[in-house]
Amino acid sequence: MSERKIYNSKIARSIIYFFTIGGLFGIISSAVYCFWNFILISSNIKPISILESLGIASLIYIFYFGIRFGLENNPVKMSHLKPPYRRESDNQSVLFSKKITDSLTEKQKENLIKSINKTVENTHFPNHNFN
Repeated sequence: MSERKIYNSKIARSIIYFFTIGGLFGIISSAVYCFWNFILISSNIKPISILESLGIASLIYIFYFGIRFGLENNPVKMSHLKPPYRRESDNQSVLFSKKITDSLTEKQKENLIKSINKTVENTHFPNHNFN
């Protein structure tokens, strides 16, 4: 098995993720531990253990990402409230359409215009005026 396939397996990615997040929590909890025990020692606060600092770091992580997730997924950004995506026509399709319509006879052009008008008249387009 090549190295590329080893790193792309689900087990390898899970292990890398576990150690990465674990390492980050270890660094953050060490920072909380040092801040709490060495900097706040002058204010008569009870010292904490490294395990307690890991719990504090975990709570901060959960609150931070919970609030961030809640703010990013507010109902205003839901897809049913967004205006529909309008694709601009590209030059290739315009040229292709022009090529086809130029090859039509006058009678075929009249029939095409009539069928388009009939289709538009029988189709309901809310909030659109075709004048």
